[in-house]
Amino acid sequence: MLFRSGVGKTSVGKSIATILNYCFFSSGSIYRSVAKFLLNNKNVEIEDLKIEIISEQCNVNGVIFDEEELYDNEVSVKSSEIAKKVGLRLLVKDCLISYFDNLDKPLVIEGRDMGSVVFPDAEYKVYLDADLETRGKRREGQSNMEETVLDVKKDRKSTRLNSSHRCISYA
Repeated sequence: MLFRSGVGKTSVGKSIATILNYCFFSSGSIYRSVAKFLLNNKNVEIEDLKIEIISEQCNVNGVIFDEEELYDNEVSVKSSEIAKKVGLRLLVKDCLISYFDNLDKPLVIEGRDMGSVVFPDAEYKVYLDADLETRGKRREGQSNMEETVLDVKKDRKSTRLNSSHRCISYA
């Protein structure tokens, strides 16, 4: 499942996984966990990170955060910033492939690079979208009003600009 924030990828993905009795994972939780870890550990570099998925939770250098800790504006800003770093994206790709290879049942996964880079040969790929107002309201709810409809609109403009100038795929 691919792309934009606030369209319901996680909600729909979890529902599909439940109906089909598949595993579910959101790659965004890795970026948010790494962001939170780096915010808490200012002297750690990306190349110092060890990222694993254990029991459907992201473990960064031995630390697993509660999901509620990963949805604030500071973590959102930092995760957007670090998601552009090629070194981290390669770590995330390796982590997800390792996770997938060790599963005993199929996987529904959503997030950045899933259909184009991490699992380019996936049997099924789903693209979700929603209007800006809906996306903004969902993001406001997820961030306890720290991220607004205006932030989603600004993000849309910067995503378009960045999409035309990036060297690796975000699809």
